[in-house]
Amino acid sequence: MSSIPIKLYLAILTDLWHNKVRKDTQTMLESQELSCRHREIIRLKSIGMTTESIGEELGVSRQLVAAVSGSALGKEHLERLNADRDMAFMAAKQELEMLLPAALDAYREVLEKQVVTTPMQRVKVASEIMDRTGFGKVTKTISYNPDGQLTPDDIEMIKKEALARARATDVIPREVGEDEE
Repeated sequence: MSSIPIKLYLAILTDLWHNKVRKDTQTMLESQELSCRHREIIRLKSIGMTTESIGEELGVSRQLVAAVSGSALGKEHLERLNADRDMAFMAAKQELEMLLPAALDAYREVLEKQVVTTPMQRVKVASEIMDRTGFGKVTKTISYNPDGQLTPDDIEMIKKEALARARATDVIPREVGEDEE
């Protein structure tokens, strides 16, 4: 080897390699075809991965990922993937909307005790309905009476405790002049 320091020699080789990859990528992008690796870069980009994470995942440079995803062909492929995903989402949404009446009937049957269920199953169904209608997920349930029969006093106690918890977490604002309990 000549008198070129090893670090400089490696830097030159690395630069030559990156230039070759860049030229190969440019040739591919101009040929209107994506290789398997480039399609995978675009697929990962379509699911929201960052340039850096795609590079790490596939063992390629950030520059390659940026070049492929920023190219006209890459953008076109990404638009196609997104359109296909949107169409699949809309089809699934329509199918779920068709099932909604039956699901609501099933929930209603459970809550109205038309089918054999345990109290905890009814609580779970009620919790899911509350969560999906914007009231927030139920994170804690407390059983006051194991046989499931609540007295009017039990109900009043539950209401007071729920109101106190709601006010403590600012779900319901405190009344003016209300003292801390």
